Amino acid sequence: MTLQSPQPLPARFRRGTGPLTRRIVEKNHPFSWQYRSERWGRILGRLKAQMRGLKRYFWIVLSGLMLIATIGTGGIIFFSSVFYVSEIRVHRSDLRMDMELIERILQPFFGRHLFFVHSSELETLLKNTVPDIDRATLTKEYPNRLAVNVTVRPLTARLILTTVDNDKHRSTQTGGTLQDFLTEDGRYVQYRDGQVPDISGLPMIHLVDWGIKPKPGRFLLESNFLQQMREAEEILRERFGRNVRTRTVFLRAREFHMTVDKYTLWFDGQSPLADQFGRYTLFLKTVGGETAWQDIDLRLRDRVVYR
Repeated sequence: MTLQSPQPLPARFRRGTGPLTRRIVEKNHPFSWQYRSERWGRILGRLKAQMRGLKRYFWIVLSGLMLIATIGTGGIIFFSSVFYVSEIRVHRSDLRMDMELIERILQPFFGRHLFFVHSSELETLLKNTVPDIDRATLTKEYPNRLAVNVTVRPLTARLILTTVDNDKHRSTQTGGTLQDFLTEDGRYVQYRDGQVPDISGLPMIHLVDWGIKPKPGRFLLESNFLQQMREAEEILRERFGRNVRTRTVFLRAREFHMTVDKYTLWFDGQSPLADQFGRYTLFLKTVGGETAWQDIDLRLRDRVVYR
């Protein structure tokens, strides 16, 4: 048989206590801390029982408030004009960068929501318009500012476009003479005088056999071809004690010529350098370097032709 939970007596069965009864009880049963703790425990128990019934409604109300706060915050972020782009700062790392051109390219980003501006979109737009840009990094500075850091490709050589009869080609434009350069990845670029502060340390390459005049931004030479030229010049300097005075590249023939002392060495850009320098070493041992006075052709596999 289970016991039912205690219930208070009905009001009609309750008997009131007078002052004398209270004094007798207080005298025989003094107040103690244990009684106080039990009393507060009963109070807390009743409160917990009431809260269990309200717990479900509490979570419903809390979820509703959180949903309202999220919708309100999202509305402020997506529809408030505070988060529209109103300022773009471009960090120029090189004098070769045309700031006016970059500012015109970035003009459509003004007034757009900062959240929907992506770094890949900006970098693609800049690279398609300015071919010598290597990397563009976008940083969002909330609430309404874009910071753009643009770096350009390093230059590897000065470029001189020459015709078959060896006449120098020079393009001019209002505001200064344009100079031709080659980036380290083989891209043809042009800059005005003064945009490249120090060109004395760049080697000069004469480019012939180019057919139609190339446009700035076009890839002229592959990176491995330029690397082969650098390795050939280094081998001539370290192993043979020869300093290269001029460098000539025949674009369609895929070969390069290097002038050292009184003759010019002809290299094939599609053959291993080790084989060509092996033929040059054999030529120096058997014929001697003083015999040639104009050029030495190292491109052929079974012989060395010289003049």
